[in-house]
Amino acid sequence: MKIFLDANILVSVLNKEYPLFTYSSRILSLASHPKFEVYTSPLRLAIAFYFAEKKHKSQ
Repeated sequence: MKIFLDANILVSVLNKEYPLFTYSSRILSLASHPKFEVYTSPLRLAIAFYFAEKKHKSQ
């Protein structure tokens, strides 16, 4: 089964945003299961890291 990770899943894991972190980390952990193929795009990675950096600079 193929799973596409959107930026909001990545952002919630990178920023440990509760309660979404619990669900998002479960989805992300499926990447280690041989039954699942997890994909994302370079744009989604850029968006996720932008928001993670933005949050960590404000703290």
